[in-house]
Amino acid sequence: MVARRSYDAMMYQYVARKSNFVAMIRKADVPPTMEDLGGDLTVSWAQSKAAATGDPVFVAQVEADQKVAELEARRDAVLNANAARNAAIRALSRSITADEKRLPEVREVAGKLAAWSGIEDRAQRKWAFPHAAIPDSETADLADALRGALIRLEEEVTRSNDEVVFGAINGVPLTLGYTQVIGQFYLCVGEEIAWYDRDRFLNAVEKASGAQGMLTTLRNLAEKATRQVPAIEARIEHNRGRLADAEAEPGLAFTATAELDAAKLRAEELRLEVNARENSPDALRRTRDEHERRAADGQYPQWTLDLNPTDAWAEHRGMSKSDLIASVPARMATARQAWLDGAGQREASRRADPWVALDDTEALWQYGFAADSGQPGARVRWDDRQWHLETWDGNGRVERDAVNTRSEAFGIATRTVEKFAAEQNIGREAIHQAGLERRERRDNAASHTTVEPTAAVVEPADAIVEPTETVSAAPGTFGLDDTLAHGLRAAGDVRPLHKFNPHSTRPHQQQHIDPMQQYEAEYGGGYEEDGRAV
Repeated sequence: MVARRSYDAMMYQYVARKSNFVAMIRKADVPPTMEDLGGDLTVSWAQSKAAATGDPVFVAQVEADQKVAELEARRDAVLNANAARNAAIRALSRSITADEKRLPEVREVAGKLAAWSGIEDRAQRKWAFPHAAIPDSETADLADALRGALIRLEEEVTRSNDEVVFGAINGVPLTLGYTQVIGQFYLCVGEEIAWYDRDRFLNAVEKASGAQGMLTTLRNLAEKATRQVPAIEARIEHNRGRLADAEAEPGLAFTATAELDAAKLRAEELRLEVNARENSPDALRRTRDEHERRAADGQYPQWTLDLNPTDAWAEHRGMSKSDLIASVPARMATARQAWLDGAGQREASRRADPWVALDDTEALWQYGFAADSGQPGARVRWDDRQWHLETWDGNGRVERDAVNTRSEAFGIATRTVEKFAAEQNIGREAIHQAGLERRERRDNAASHTTVEPTAAVVEPADAIVEPTETVSAAPGTFGLDDTLAHGLRAAGDVRPLHKFNPHSTRPHQQQHIDPMQQYEAEYGGGYEEDGRAV
């Protein structure tokens, strides 16, 4: 199943490539066992890349990063342990101070509640409400008084979220509160709290039985509040012991700081080395040449999938597997012709690029106006490790930076120059025009370069043979059989082993010739343009 407008199509291509690879492995003559490059995926990929490129620096770079990560994890563990110890010391100190500060007040409240609870005669236990003091023995009157106090305070407490006193026991206030977060009421006696949801609270307000239940809850809270003093005292002693242990515990020290710094330096050096292999001017030029070579060969996108299709891919293309494979040469020819037809457009795009290489190595580029022109511009250069960029506004302000890729350097420098230009009311067209003029001057200078003439090649007179004479191979020369000759003639897309650009107009560019002509010329035979055998 493939979902429309999703990345399933991309994943499908990955699956198709894996399927082709698995099929190749199954059909090939491979040993029954294969060695895994490594359990860790990152290291495995780095080792695969090193094996493919023959350069072990990729593995060394990943291993150096892993060593840095390991040392940093050890350092962070030490720092976290010390931070946790210090936080525990601060928390215990605050808790002890707070408990010691409120202990006298709690002891006073507990004493009052204990004296009230210790009265045997319930008629002598008084509940103080706003309008009357009611004995604990008058349960009906207590319920009515409690309901009346709650009805008067319900709207106020829900609106203000502040605790409101609705009564007292032996001078200890009884408070009612409400929290908007959970939508519940709560009752407080001393530091003891009982929670009521809205339905239960309304039941106590509306019904005498509910009010009697709330009175029982208040009595229990008063009794529990009398036991707070021993609990606080025990907590203070316990926290003092924990604080002493935490303060006595020595702080941990990370002893591999020098090793971590050296590992970071090593990893950074290797990252720069890898960056030099992948983003240097030579590497970028090789990548561009390879792209152009593939395009000139007609290697269109997904051509390998068409050449080795799966059943699902052929169905996706709307063709049978055999027809799809047979269509690849025509598709490649069409792509090759499209590449040839686009030579003019590519040259126009090159000329329209405002970034201009100042030398043939493409290690130094410039954008905008020159540094001594008094107008904004930028320069990007390669220093064997990174791309360094320098931008100026023409009035003495200069900004510098270093990045790994040339495209990133171009982007940063372009944005900075455009910012400088906007501050001086200079349009982008003027910046680009300065680059185009610089490119035109370089192209004109290159076209006027003087080339030393070479001496004409004079063929020896005895090398010319009349067409009517029989040409026979010299004794001991190599003979080419018909099968190999037909094969060479059929290879119409044979490329020389040197770098070859079929669209270059440089005078030293070698042109593509027929493979049979290459062979015949190499072994002393061939034909002149007028048909004479040589």
